This record gives sequence, structure tokens and C-alpha cells, in this order.
Amino acid sequence: MKDEYLNDGKLEMENHVKVKEIIGFPREKLRSFGEEMKQYSDVVLKVENRKFYVSKLYLSSQSPYFATLFLGKFQESE
Repeated sequence: MKDEYLNDGKLEMENHVKVKEIIGFPREKLRSFGEEMKQYSDVVLKVENRKFYVSKLYLSSQSPYFATLFLGKFQESE
């Protein structure tokens, strides 16, 4: 019977897990993008009614989309 579950003597398994609740690990903000970052930002992203104070340099270094938008030769990049 064990041979029907073994492949070359190895047991192969595939697991699907759904996490319902995480306890013991507080969810912390990795970065703050609120008013307190206003003095360090050169761009404000507005999503619905929220403002995110961010840096062109950081966004451009992490995203080809923002690199083209901010550093490309477009009217919007100025």
C-alpha cells in the first residue's frame, strides 16, 4: 500500500491552506505617508479622499510606471 503513495521512495504532498486569523503578530505600518511626511515629499498621490505624501525618487526607483511618469519627457512629469 505504501508504494501507491511514494514516488521513487519519496512522499510528495501538496497542501492548500487558508489563514482565517493571525494572532500574536501585530500588524505594523511599514511606512507612514500621512501629513507627518509632508516636509519630506515632493509628490502627493490622492486616492479618493486620502492624500499620500511620497517621494518621486523612491517611487521611480521601485516602479517602471512611475519612472516613466516622473522622469520621462512628459508634461505631467514637471
